[in-house]
Amino acid sequence: MKMNRKTIFSLFVAVIMITSAIGMVMNYNKYFTPTDNVQIKSVYEELLTPQQEISILRSGMSLIVFLHTGDEDGLQKKALYENFVARLKGFIVLEVVDVGQSNQTRDDMIVPSGDVIPLQNVTEEGLMDVFCRNSLLQPRECILRNV
Repeated sequence: MKMNRKTIFSLFVAVIMITSAIGMVMNYNKYFTPTDNVQIKSVYEELLTPQQEISILRSGMSLIVFLHTGDEDGLQKKALYENFVARLKGFIVLEVVDVGQSNQTRDDMIVPSGDVIPLQNVTEEGLMDVFCRNSLLQPRECILRNV
């Protein structure tokens, strides 16, 4: 059986496509599986180490960092974040700490790509929008919003 140039080129393209797909899967697993066997909790009430933050982000989850002064507004926002994280368990982690001094406060979301999204002016309704727009791992709620 004689092969012409078109057949050879088609086989070459097919091999390239298959090896590219395998390479993408291997690359995805490299970056989105926890490198250490540490169990990731949903809520941390102490400051995370840089290694813990990296482990969370490498697992594909987003991280809300909420450092507050313990005032009434801070406690309400803490409750909002805790409910949000409980609803999206496995997709997002909350670091919430009462720092006591207003110059140490922080209210941000860090996504696996490394982007930091400020949450100071985000409402309860807007929190899901911000998460869905920026998260790599998407829960069912985010996927169904686009349908």
